Amino acid sequence: MFLIAILSPRRLFTKAKARVGKANWEFWIGNFFVVFSTVLGVYLAAHAALETAIQFEAVRADRDSYYVRTSLHNELEHNIGVYEEIIKNYRDGKSGYSKNSQWQNHPEYFVWESLKSSPALITTPSEILAGVTNFYKYSGLVIEKLSKRGPTNDTIYIANKFDEKIIEFKEKTMPLLENNLNSLREELIAHEIELQ
Repeated sequence: MFLIAILSPRRLFTKAKARVGKANWEFWIGNFFVVFSTVLGVYLAAHAALETAIQFEAVRADRDSYYVRTSLHNELEHNIGVYEEIIKNYRDGKSGYSKNSQWQNHPEYFVWESLKSSPALITTPSEILAGVTNFYKYSGLVIEKLSKRGPTNDTIYIANKFDEKIIEFKEKTMPLLENNLNSLREELIAHEIELQ
């Protein structure tokens, strides 16, 4: 019976009311501001951390894109040199291009093929991708035709047309890629990222 008298809801409510009535309003206002400032501080810290994480990820993606595009630029320059050597040999009447010859320079497509499965592909401007795709598609067809025959009037004509395509590519797409690399480099340097 004693336990029921102690734990009765009416008695508990009366005791709680008496305690609250005795409490200092400064205490309640102080606790409200402590809770409010804690919640606000946690929110602001989480928001700042999210912004920092997003900025870090964007800079990291730009750095990765810069290195991939630099490698693509180097691969394109190498391949253009190989193509120009092949064209020169056909014009000079030297032996034709052979894919199987281990002594000849061959075009490399490693970076281009790797780029197809890289996140850097999404951030590469479409006019650069279209220019490189068309150039590689055209050069693949030409190299295939040239590798089957030695220097003849037809292959020399094809080589001359290929030379025109190379000149057009060097004047249109390569400057776009170089300008893109320069702007990426400037952005990364502004974020104090060291580039190799």
